Formats: sequence, C-alpha cells, structure tokens
Amino acid sequence: MKKLFIAVISMAALASRAQEDIVINNANNAIAFDNAFVSTTTKAIDPSITTASITNFQVWGNTQGDHLNSVVVPIFKNETVSNASGVWAYDVNKTQYWIDGNTYNFAAVKNGNVTAFADGLPKTINYSLISDTPGPDLLYATFGPYEAEATGNSKVAFRFAHLLSKAVFTFNNTTNFCKFSFEFFIMFFIT
Repeated sequence: MKKLFIAVISMAALASRAQEDIVINNANNAIAFDNAFVSTTTKAIDPSITTASITNFQVWGNTQGDHLNSVVVPIFKNETVSNASGVWAYDVNKTQYWIDGNTYNFAAVKNGNVTAFADGLPKTINYSLISDTPGPDLLYATFGPYEAEATGNSKVAFRFAHLLSKAVFTFNNTTNFCKFSFEFFIMFFIT
C-alpha cells in the first residue's frame, strides 16, 4: 500500500511538472529565411559578390501585436543566418515562430557594423574600407511589414542592395589630349 501511494504521488508530481514545461510549437510555423540575392541597381565595389558568394549575414527582426497590445518586441538581435547546403538557416535553439495577426519587420546586413537602432532594427551602420571577405561592399536588405497568417507563412525573402558603391569619373581634355580619371566611394547611410 505504501509503494502504491508513493507511485501515485510521483505520477501526480510528474504530470503537474509536464503541464508546466511542455511547449508545443508548430515546426511548419517557424520563421525561416529564403535565398537572398544581391541587387545590381548600383555598381558594386566588388562585382563578384553574388548570392553564391555570400555565405552568411546578420538579421534583426521585430514583431508587433501578440494579440495583447501594440508594443514592438525584438525577436532577432544580430542573429547569424548561414547558407548550408543551399538553405539559409540560423541557430535552431533560437527558433522564432509566426504569431497569427502579428506584424513583422526584418533587416539584414552584410559587412557592416550596426551602431544605432530604431525599434530593434538597424538605423545607422558603420563601415570601414578595410578589405573584407568576400569583398568590401556594405549590403543591406529589409522585409516587411508582414502580417503573419494562421498557416502558410512564406519565408522571409531578402533582396540585398549595395549601400557602398564605387563611382568612376573620367575627364577628357581635347585640347591637350590628356585624360585622367579618379574613383571615390559613395556611402549611403540609413537614418
């Protein structure tokens, strides 16, 4: 009788603990990232930077809603997203999930140092012209605002744009038959 009583107490304790600890998240509703690619709308310092040459980037994200209030809550803070086997993914232990009806915003940076934030997203990015791998371009992408659906949320699809570009000016002097050119870098700041 004593053993039966202890077994019942133990089972009750386990059942109550299991109710506290079990969190069920739908893996199909996890926030994932789609293949990123680089816009060619501005001339890159390193034109070899393409989707194939980018192996990782940093992501920030926030959500607003949570069916309780409209407070903006950061969900990704400088999270590294890497391309392994053709799939962009981040640390599985930091998985975030879409909440139906919430609004989401994301920003991604490659080769930049974020120094100021607005609602948890990059506002100002510093960059040095010191050579970097795969090249000295500052790349930036945003996605959102996006309202999550109950099911079937698409992956976050980043389109990187070159924020650090190279301009080449060539001047011709027809009288003296001399020609010279110079280069300078244009930095676009996010404010």
